[in-house]
Amino acid sequence: MKNRHTILNLFALGCFGLAPMAQAAGPDTDGAIAGSNNGEGIGVLVSRTSGVWNTGTGFEALSQLTAGNQNTATGLRALTSDINGGFNTATGVLSLFSNTSGFFNSATGAYSLANNISGTHNTANGYAALYRNTADDNTATGFAALYHNTTGNNNTATGFQALRNSTTGISNTANGALALFSNTTGNGNTATGFDALSSNTEGSGNTANGVQALLSNTIGFSNTAIGDSALENNTIGAGNTATGADALLNNTEGVNNTANGVDALSSNTTGGDNTATGVFALFANTEGIDNTATGVGALENNTVGNSNTATGFDALLNNTTGGANTAIGVGALGSNVTGNNNTATGVLALPGSTGDNNTALGFEALFNNSTGAANTAIGLGALISNSSGINNTALGFAAGSGVTTASNVICIGAAFPGANVSNSCFIGNIFGVTLGEVGTPVLVDSAGQLGTISSSRRFKKEIKPMDSASESQARDLSLQERQERHAAIWLDRRGSGRCKLGPRGARQEWRDLHSSLRRSKRHVAQ
Repeated sequence: MKNRHTILNLFALGCFGLAPMAQAAGPDTDGAIAGSNNGEGIGVLVSRTSGVWNTGTGFEALSQLTAGNQNTATGLRALTSDINGGFNTATGVLSLFSNTSGFFNSATGAYSLANNISGTHNTANGYAALYRNTADDNTATGFAALYHNTTGNNNTATGFQALRNSTTGISNTANGALALFSNTTGNGNTATGFDALSSNTEGSGNTANGVQALLSNTIGFSNTAIGDSALENNTIGAGNTATGADALLNNTEGVNNTANGVDALSSNTTGGDNTATGVFALFANTEGIDNTATGVGALENNTVGNSNTATGFDALLNNTTGGANTAIGVGALGSNVTGNNNTATGVLALPGSTGDNNTALGFEALFNNSTGAANTAIGLGALISNSSGINNTALGFAAGSGVTTASNVICIGAAFPGANVSNSCFIGNIFGVTLGEVGTPVLVDSAGQLGTISSSRRFKKEIKPMDSASESQARDLSLQERQERHAAIWLDRRGSGRCKLGPRGARQEWRDLHSSLRRSKRHVAQ
């Protein structure tokens, strides 16, 4: 910053716009003066009329005072212009030099509050502190602190040239050498630390705690920086919060970012609405927006990816441009670079994936997935071997472990591997399991829906128990079955040549069959 480290050349009075008094020096006052006033020095309290309880020590101290009360001036021409002001304390050469009617001011140091005329409740401690001040309720402690302040109110500056260039800004607090050094009209800023908010000119509502925190901020507002170089390069960005060394270090125009941790969001320039908590969280982000990273290295390499959420050490570590991803767990989605709309919950869930629209819930779920997309794996190690398959679903511990490149596979059941066969469905604990009672057959329609055939009772009328009618139907059915069976045997033997006409051959066989049929008919008739 130009000349900000240059010690002010204040040896010549003309530099301050101060000229020697035109009035000739008064008599040498030594001791008590009427009205309980005390004076020591040439021209001290020489103009007093009704003022009481004033003390002047030094050449022309309080020389113009007429009716002012309870002022204390110590030093050459301290409070020399005061007429009606009261309850002021000036210690140092030309301290409170121009004060005429201001009250309750305290100036300690040469040229401190030198230009104050009617301002009240100001405190200046240090060489040229609050030098140009004319306003009220300011406190400056340190060499040239609040030096240029004219009409700004409620400012507090502590440190070498703190708030030095502030002119009309109000309610600013600067603690530290060069803190808020360049502030001119900015309001409500708080800077604690060397060079904190040093370049701020018009920005308001900023808080900087730490060496060079918010160093470059000019007109950005409502920023909070806590830590060495936090938000150091911010210029016009607003609504940012940085806690930790180098947090949001390079942010210039980004808004509404929150960074907690060393180097968190350190490279961010124009990205907005990001939240980074943890060392190196969202470290490389430059323009990405709406990202949330919690954990060391979470979303560390993200640059322009948007709307990502990473929770856990190295979660979404290598993501650069991928968007709308959610990773919860150590190393979750760690290798994702450009993939979008992925959800990984669990340690090392989807760690090597670069595909889109995958969902993995559980430790090492979809562990080996690389380019596979639109897969859903729920359970520890679910779809663990899938690499490039798409639209696969696995539910259960280690479910679908046999699927590698196939697509459209469904695997349900703990430790049920399925197979690497596309367009297939595998459900464990069904085959070979005997039902304890009669069940209902399950059917699959052409749309792939499972179901059973429901009774048509709602379409029937006068439903009654069958009683003995069912027995008759059973007998009829038995007769019919026997007839069909005998006829089939007869025809089969005739056709094969095994039935031959002879003494007993076919005739005996036919008589046996015919006799059997007659007995069946008589039984039915009864």
